[in-house]
Amino acid sequence: MVSQKSLYAHFKHADTLKEHDRQQLAELASERLTCTKDNVILREGEPSNGIFVVAEGLCYTHRYMEDGTRQIVDIHFPGEIIGLDQLSQPRYLSGLHALTDVVLYVYDKLSVMQLFTASPALARLLLNMVSQGQAILTERIISLSRHGAQRRVAHLLLEILHRGGESNPLGQKQFRKVSAQEADVASGSLHPPLTFRIPQTVIADTLGLSFVHVSRVLRQLREKGLITTQGNGITLVDVDGLRAIAGMGTVTESVKNF
Repeated sequence: MVSQKSLYAHFKHADTLKEHDRQQLAELASERLTCTKDNVILREGEPSNGIFVVAEGLCYTHRYMEDGTRQIVDIHFPGEIIGLDQLSQPRYLSGLHALTDVVLYVYDKLSVMQLFTASPALARLLLNMVSQGQAILTERIISLSRHGAQRRVAHLLLEILHRGGESNPLGQKQFRKVSAQEADVASGSLHPPLTFRIPQTVIADTLGLSFVHVSRVLRQLREKGLITTQGNGITLVDVDGLRAIAGMGTVTESVKNF
C-alpha cells in the first residue's frame, strides 16, 4: 500500500503509470517538517531546494510589496504540493507561512527533477499538475483584475470549498459538517453546509482588498442568506447563490472549473 505521505499519493492520475514509475515515485525520500500556527516556514529569496506536500493544516505562499503590504499568492490545503511552479528557480519567489499548525513532507528538488526528467510519463504527470495550478491562479487573476469585491470574495470562498473540502486525502479536515438541525434552519440548497476558518485578513491579502472592505462584503453575503459567520468561521449556506454571484452557474455546471 502506498504511504499517504509519499509524493505518489498526491499526483492525480499517478495510478495510470507503469509499475516501475509508480514505485520510483512512491519511494522518493522525504523529511517530515512541522511548524506552529503563524510562524514562517521559509522566506522569499531563500535557496529553492525543496518540494513540499501538505499533510496536515493550512499554509500560504506570499510576497511583501515595497510599501510593506502583503500579497498572498495562494492558500495550500492538505494533500496539495507546493513548489512545482518553482522547479526552475534558484531561489523561492515567495515566502511560505503557517496559517494553522502544519505538517509537511519535504522532497529534495534535485532528486524530484532527476526522477521526472528520466521518465516521459512522469514528465507528463508533472506538466498536468503544474497546468492545473496555473489554471486556478489564472481564474483568480481574472477575478482580481476585472471583477468587483463581492464577486471576488464569492469566487474565493467557492475555491476554498472545492480545494479544501471532503476530498482531502490527509490530515484534519478544515471543514466540518453542521448538524442536521442547523442545516435545516440554514438552507435546503446544500445538505449540509460547510464551515471553515479563514481569517478575514487572509481573504483580504489574497484578493488585494482591505480588511474593512472584506468585512463589508461578508456582511452583504450574510444579509442575502448565502453565508453565516462567527469569529473567523464562515459557513456556506447557499452554494448555488454564491456561484451565481461569482458568475459560475450551478454546482453541476461549474464543478469542472475546479
